[in-house]
Amino acid sequence: MRAILIIDCGGRGAELTAKRVRELGVWSVVERDVSESRIRELEPAGIIVVGGEDGVLPNPSVLSLGIPVLGIGCRLGARKASVPVSRSELRADRSSALFNGLGRLIVTAERALEAPPEGFRTTAFFADGPVAAFEDAVRRIYGVQFHPAAYPSESGTDVLSNFVIRVCNADTGWSPDAYLRARVAEIRRRVGDARVFLPVTGDAASGVCAVLLSKILPGRVYCAAADTGILSDPDTESALSDLLSFGLRVSAADAEESAMSGLSGLTDRAEKLAAVRHASLQALARAASEIPGPLLLGRSSLYPEEDAQSQGLTELYGFSDVISPLDGLFREEALRLGLILGMPRSFLRRQRLAPGAAARIIGEVNYEKAAMLRAADRIFRDEVERGRVRPARYFAVLTDMRVTRGAVVVLRAVDAEGSVSPYSRLPHRVLERASARIKSEVPGIGRVLYDITDTPAEPDW
Repeated sequence: MRAILIIDCGGRGAELTAKRVRELGVWSVVERDVSESRIRELEPAGIIVVGGEDGVLPNPSVLSLGIPVLGIGCRLGARKASVPVSRSELRADRSSALFNGLGRLIVTAERALEAPPEGFRTTAFFADGPVAAFEDAVRRIYGVQFHPAAYPSESGTDVLSNFVIRVCNADTGWSPDAYLRARVAEIRRRVGDARVFLPVTGDAASGVCAVLLSKILPGRVYCAAADTGILSDPDTESALSDLLSFGLRVSAADAEESAMSGLSGLTDRAEKLAAVRHASLQALARAASEIPGPLLLGRSSLYPEEDAQSQGLTELYGFSDVISPLDGLFREEALRLGLILGMPRSFLRRQRLAPGAAARIIGEVNYEKAAMLRAADRIFRDEVERGRVRPARYFAVLTDMRVTRGAVVVLRAVDAEGSVSPYSRLPHRVLERASARIKSEVPGIGRVLYDITDTPAEPDW
């Protein structure tokens, strides 16, 4: 199946565009700094270029390959200065293949053009006049100055669909279960008669990977979680219990003592995370060494994540191969696959793991601080679930600030994760209950704050 190639030039929206293309039933891949030879190797049905801040196309040769191209936020050679555009209704030429059948669409854009590139005709304007879209229909090259993927409930998806299906004539047979069917035979071939060692966490996608591999290779998948004790995420503990109830072989690799020892005297966030990671890798490598016979490493990384843990484990243990059944799927697709596998929705609704406890304790880590954060975390999560609200991510941070009656805890919840993560407007009753319980049930905490900053969901405060 020929893919739609998404070229990420450093701007926003490349991954979101790839997800929207897949929702149309078309396979998509995201690449950066892609060469002409790599494009020819991929043989894509079409190319979508998501522009960077300057709107300049880094590799103009993509326009001369005879492959349909849609530039999003790209000038595609236009020399006229770009101008900012506020929220505006699009005035589109419906005779253009890109806007055929398009309904009313109100968009915003970081820039618009005063004139199209030479040899192109204007096919859409913003309400106040600047160029919103242009095309060279003969060469099947199109450009828009707004992000269609950002308007899925309006007509933005129609713009993508027109390009992907009408212009590129892309196959529409892709789905997560079709992806799975294609991977099963490959995984069985690569594993052969060997066993698979799979590190797991409390993340829902990690559980999907464990269930999937156990179904493909019954009796030959050994799951293990690094148990950092007082630093462990509560979600990891409950997830392991659930995996055991699913009939999987799961064990805990003790890493608490070595993690706490490695954290002694450290205050820098990156150094603390590295110390916990090192202790966890050592514990997982010991667990793997207890499994007899040829052993491959399984990993639950998703597209387009990189998995540093797998590289570290391979170096420590020397696995002969790495199996990554989910590495072509975005998170949402992996969770849909979990439903296909019959996993309960309650498991699949788990939030992504919060940053490690060591990173959410500002300053030096000790057992007392870790116990305080762990207790505050549990209460906050209990109250969020009790309130039946579903932020994308939520956790507590133990600061190094002090008030008269003790330490200060900050609660953080965001509705989405990305370059900007909007804070969740949690109901006051949820925050009030969480605050009251933390102050009364957790010794040493004197004040509870809620972070209402729209920033990336980092633990630093």
